[in-house]
Amino acid sequence: MKDAIAGRLESANLWRRASARWLMLMGCTEYTEAQREWMIQRRAFCLAQIPPPVLPEKIDIREIARAADKTLQQMGIASPSGEAFRGSGCKLSLRQPPNTITSPEQQNNLS
Repeated sequence: MKDAIAGRLESANLWRRASARWLMLMGCTEYTEAQREWMIQRRAFCLAQIPPPVLPEKIDIREIARAADKTLQQMGIASPSGEAFRGSGCKLSLRQPPNTITSPEQQNNLS
């Protein structure tokens, strides 16, 4: 079983496209089951030739952390425990002030 287009794709190392071509050919009605089985094997071969994706280099965040610590010290807000960013025991209240009008019904009652 030969296909000129799939052969050219394979020779150009375009494995995903060659695999897609074999899949398309399998859908044609003019081939026997034995030929389709060969195409399945050829498609599997093409998929096996695809190189694994290149993983990005790991980022060393220690340098970023050092730069951030240095900046905080220069700004005068460095705190080893991180309390500058967590607050000094104050908790923000999600409640609204008592005189705030929040609903349309309350606005209508005032009119």
